[in-house]
Amino acid sequence: MSGQKYFPDHLTPQKFYRPVERGFERELIKRISYWNKLRQNKKRRL
Repeated sequence: MSGQKYFPDHLTPQKFYRPVERGFERELIKRISYWNKLRQNKKRRL
């Protein structure tokens, strides 16, 4: 997780990939959720 932000300040980041509850994508859902929590915690500390 780099923590880097590439969207311009005036744009809201969009989600381009939404995994489904099948196969390995279930694991991806868990990982994406974990990374999002890390990002939120980092924002709170700043």
